[in-house]
Amino acid sequence: QFSKRIEGFFTDEPQYYRWMTPYTDVIAQYYKDEYQEDILDGLGLLFVEKKGYRAFRYRYWKTMQQLMLCGFAEQIYRWCDTNGVKLTGHYVEEFTIGAQIMCCGGVMPFYEYEHIPGVDWLGKTAETELPAKQVESVAAQLGKKQVLTETFGCCGWDVLPSELRRILSFQYVNGINMLCHHLVPYSERGNRKYDHPAHYSTINPWVKEEFKSFNDYYTRLGYLLGEGKKHVNVAVLHPLRSAYFDYKRELEAEGFGVRELDEKLSKSLRTLSARGIEYHLLDETLLAKYGFVDEKRIGCGQCTYDYLVIPPILTMDQTTESLLRRYVKQGGKVLLLGEKPSFLEAEEYNYEYLQTNTCLEEIMSVQKYRVEDYETDIYSTYRTMEDASYLYVVNRSIDTVQSQRFTFDTNVKSFIKVDLTDLSEQVVPLTITLRPGEDALLFLSEKEVAVSKILQPYELQFENANISVEENYLPVDMICYSTDGKTFSKPWPCAALFQKLLRERYQGELFLNYEFEIETLPEKLFIRTEKSNDVAAWMNGNSLNETVSVEDGYINIYDVSALAKLGKNTYTVQVNWFEKEDVYFALFGENVTESLKNCIVYDTELQPIELVGSFGVYPREGYIDDADPCFVRGQDFYIGKLPQYVTQPSTEGFPFLAGKMTLSQNITFDTTDILLRVSGEYQMASVKINGKEAGKLFFEKELDISNVAKLGNNKIEKNGKPISELELPSKYSIDNNNVPTEYKYTIK
Repeated sequence: QFSKRIEGFFTDEPQYYRWMTPYTDVIAQYYKDEYQEDILDGLGLLFVEKKGYRAFRYRYWKTMQQLMLCGFAEQIYRWCDTNGVKLTGHYVEEFTIGAQIMCCGGVMPFYEYEHIPGVDWLGKTAETELPAKQVESVAAQLGKKQVLTETFGCCGWDVLPSELRRILSFQYVNGINMLCHHLVPYSERGNRKYDHPAHYSTINPWVKEEFKSFNDYYTRLGYLLGEGKKHVNVAVLHPLRSAYFDYKRELEAEGFGVRELDEKLSKSLRTLSARGIEYHLLDETLLAKYGFVDEKRIGCGQCTYDYLVIPPILTMDQTTESLLRRYVKQGGKVLLLGEKPSFLEAEEYNYEYLQTNTCLEEIMSVQKYRVEDYETDIYSTYRTMEDASYLYVVNRSIDTVQSQRFTFDTNVKSFIKVDLTDLSEQVVPLTITLRPGEDALLFLSEKEVAVSKILQPYELQFENANISVEENYLPVDMICYSTDGKTFSKPWPCAALFQKLLRERYQGELFLNYEFEIETLPEKLFIRTEKSNDVAAWMNGNSLNETVSVEDGYINIYDVSALAKLGKNTYTVQVNWFEKEDVYFALFGENVTESLKNCIVYDTELQPIELVGSFGVYPREGYIDDADPCFVRGQDFYIGKLPQYVTQPSTEGFPFLAGKMTLSQNITFDTTDILLRVSGEYQMASVKINGKEAGKLFFEKELDISNVAKLGNNKIEKNGKPISELELPSKYSIDNNNVPTEYKYTIK
């Protein structure tokens, strides 16, 4: 039943070594057989630029890549093939050439040995298309339809769905078509919550309501991009081998010694993308196995190309040069974007036959479409499926509205813009304007563009708006500790105290005091705490016995409404503290791998507590202005009166709120053709006006409310009360039916 029950495996960041210069005993005999040299005679040339250093580095890193391909990638892939399961996942550090060499000698050949090749996309960056283009190229050349990204790791708990769209759409426009969220944990217990967040479990407020909509959007988009036929007639030779020459792994080596080569490649790729030129990258390892020349075309695997672009490079493999010579001799078109190479493998070589015989304008003239502006941040890709042709376009900019005009040789008068959220359609002109991070799916059309109504922008400013919340939160993360329950230490930050106890290998009874202040007694007050070998708990000296246990029993919720008092309050917990020796070995042992550290499960953990109830939260000395408008800073927070009216909720009583709030305000319009804009930092908002649903702000911060607005005073209400509703509904269900199976999102 194995292959029927298990679809496959996800491999995460395999690498030969990351932290310093890698070496393996296996290499000595292999290197001697390949180059008839003793590798020990040349190892020093990895670190110094003496005679012959480039030749040695070229051979060394090529050998390391080959050993990992044979010793890991191919073996795992063949095993999966034999046993009827798939291999997916990603290698590591795909964003630059130098980082790839650090981990596996260059990532592209490894995609041959994945059934669904994939990349990792950490953080909020959308600066380079290299990772997506590398994996897309190999997938196309070797006939692998699905291309996966593990994405959104390291974006932070405060990342917005609109930011996620920008991150993911930039990958999709560059060849990705399958989404794997980082991550959906079984539990947020203990240190799990700090694992490269955000996480996409229901602890994340917007996930409760809109996770299905988000996933359906990219399932539909991935299907269209994956199934659609892409027209690519340009190949770009990857300069990986040239990076071998000057690569250095020392910590002080800026950009691994190959930053200039990396930057030149990025510039070359951007030059093509900005002009709407689709391209694939050619990896020399794969080119040696699958490369060919067909009259005036060069090819790799299932793909053939009319044009070969060579970015700034220093060298190439013998097998590549042989193909290149034949390609040029038969009239192939070549565009050099820098000086021609001067080495063949590790020896100087004269490429007298290699000259530019085409130009960007010629290449642009044979594309399926053309763009007008080469300086925008708008990326685009073209597909055909059955009788339909469509563009997918993305504005990768963080903060700039940008436009692009598209032209076609055929009789295309407009686009039909399809909203993949609700599948609605709109006929729009060939000049497309996109807000920061916005994307658009555009089907080519011969329809005339109708005159659209002009909407008047209205910036909604909340000033003394009525606010309603279900509950507010105050985390308490300063702890005084005692070993006897009588004499307590000074306050320690929770994380620092945890590290102190681990370093000291403490074992035995431990008493922890969490102190907080109350200036206005709330009607309801609960303490939410994570259990960790707890023995007993007290609130202001009163024993806490009855509790509500949630989250599979690891969360205790104590109702302390009757025990709270004005001034200082203390929650005390007694813990039996211990860790197994395995924990200490993983943390402090010699030669411990990163993989083992990642597997640590603590026997006792130390976490903040959370106060929950109907109250406001305020810093003792007020907030400190921060240069970054996305952040506010305060300290010594206390519980105060729950506010009824706010202008800026995060600094007026709700700095730690993660969940639902409802803001209310009356506004007056002098026209009904209104484009409502609700600025600020929020994950999503649903809007009601005059008792009617106006729509949701999820990917966008603007909403056409002309169908519900009226002249004069508008009652923005919910449940009969004046209200402008900005909330996160709590109902959550997920139904992934009726979507193509092969493009359903993956959960890591």
